[in-house]
Amino acid sequence: MYIAIDAGSSFLKLGRLDVAGGNVTVAASERHAVRRTAVGQSYKYEYDIAGIVGQVRDYIDRAATEGDVEGILITAQMHGYVLKDLRTGRLSDYVSWQDERCLVTHGDGSYLDGLRARIPADVIARSGMRLKCEMAVCNLYADACERKLDLSDGGYEIFTLGSCITQQLCGRNITHITSAVPTGFYDLRAGGVPNRELLSMLGMSGLHLPEVTDEFLPCGVYHPAGGGAAIPVYPDVGDQQVSILGGGLDGGSLNINIGTATQMSSVSTAWEPGFYDSIYELRPYFGGRYLRTVTKLPGGRSLQVIADFFADVLRTFGGSELSMPQIWDRVMELAGDKDGTLDVRTGFYRGLLFNEGAIKNICASNFSCRELASGAFADLARVFDDIIPVLDASGSAGKIVICSKFGEVIRKHMRGLPNARRYDIGLAPDAENSFHGLGLLVCRGKERK
Repeated sequence: MYIAIDAGSSFLKLGRLDVAGGNVTVAASERHAVRRTAVGQSYKYEYDIAGIVGQVRDYIDRAATEGDVEGILITAQMHGYVLKDLRTGRLSDYVSWQDERCLVTHGDGSYLDGLRARIPADVIARSGMRLKCEMAVCNLYADACERKLDLSDGGYEIFTLGSCITQQLCGRNITHITSAVPTGFYDLRAGGVPNRELLSMLGMSGLHLPEVTDEFLPCGVYHPAGGGAAIPVYPDVGDQQVSILGGGLDGGSLNINIGTATQMSSVSTAWEPGFYDSIYELRPYFGGRYLRTVTKLPGGRSLQVIADFFADVLRTFGGSELSMPQIWDRVMELAGDKDGTLDVRTGFYRGLLFNEGAIKNICASNFSCRELASGAFADLARVFDDIIPVLDASGSAGKIVICSKFGEVIRKHMRGLPNARRYDIGLAPDAENSFHGLGLLVCRGKERK
């Protein structure tokens, strides 16, 4: 039995995997909400790291009393960070990818504007990305400026969300290349080494970074609180990459990974220097490959705006409450209607690639809950259809795989659209893609032994 941990800023998922015979089975799983820390500014997204680690420890300790545990597998949300003051030992809360402190006005523009003017394109391009609000390097820079932190004197250490969990379990700040590079601190083209030129430019030359590995091998052991055998701990891997691995992405398909936000990806076997002038990024993938990835696409967070509106209507006019799962059940029933005429644009957040939030084409007969729900899903499908030629310019991929609990509805809306109609649109096997991906990595490691 392996313990699987999927750590994010909305939920912490914990499960137990059986990988006997190379077949991955999720034997049990549970999900816990993650508490957002009240910090006073709505643009700051910080989450209770002590609570996350505490729940992880508790789950492992319980599991260790119920059977032999072969290893602890971790995947975690990318782009964010945890900062430790080495002089005091104080650990910050987890600053997630949703944080927008680098968009705060500083001088003639924002901190992010200043970084874009200061950092040459060829320096940041080594990360496979363009500078963007979600990157740890951008928000840490803004935080250091605001709080006048000296990151050049060796007094601070930074963690990914996953490497912070790993360090708390086995004492080692180490992360897989798929989780390290999205922070912005590393040179992907050079194999995931620290981008020292960038760090020097930003006054971060003394910042202690996580170790980086491109292997999936134990990096330490955890000793359960109740005693018993030490349990091997594996380095955390990027949540997007492991989810689409579990969903079956290969070189002949495109992937739509819909979570809080959406990423669309295809596999590349080589570094593509032309990415910087396109709208996609290059992300590290397993086996020395890369993912062409378009980010900043609407997903669950945009759809939640619609669900929250429905909940407010019930409270305001009916004086009644439905749980959010009940609201979502009804939304999903309504969303499959393809005959709607309401034009919904789901770009409700300013950081999205297509950031128009609107409801158009309203007439006397179409402004209804059904049309609003189906129109929102139809807009997601239209956005995804527009991205297809960016990731498959040659048209050689024959299949699109959707990883999402919304997958069936999205597939229904995509069929027949101008670009998507040429593809076989399939769904990932189930909603536990991240756990399946972790299990597959273990199985591959066993095969190589």
